[in-house]
Amino acid sequence: MANGSNDDPRADQRRYPWLGPADHYPRRLVEVMDGDPRRPTLRCAGEFDAASCEELEAALEGLCEQDLEDLHLDLAEVRFLDGYALGLIAATQMRLERRGVALRATVKGQPRRMFELSGLAVGAGLDSRRRESDAA
Repeated sequence: MANGSNDDPRADQRRYPWLGPADHYPRRLVEVMDGDPRRPTLRCAGEFDAASCEELEAALEGLCEQDLEDLHLDLAEVRFLDGYALGLIAATQMRLERRGVALRATVKGQPRRMFELSGLAVGAGLDSRRRESDAA
């Protein structure tokens, strides 16, 4: 259950079957937040490298198949992103842009630096509210 508004823990599974069974992952690193289905937020936490991007890749793929107005990636709790994970996000951004769908991202720390170095920071409309916390 993403936001506590639904008492049925299987609600997300019915709505987003590509995430896999809720009890499959001991600690879910990727979560689609309930809300406007045309403007979802994909919240991620932990570390994402080539060996651990399977769930992120499935979530991005599933969201790209949806009829979206925009997609928000909340990566504020991600401690590490490698080039593979960044490539998945860049490919998603390109797919969405071709359909006129905006990708926004909230990132900090090392993932923010990866976004900046790659040029994704400009295209993803990074949430500037995180910039102050990164200076610390």
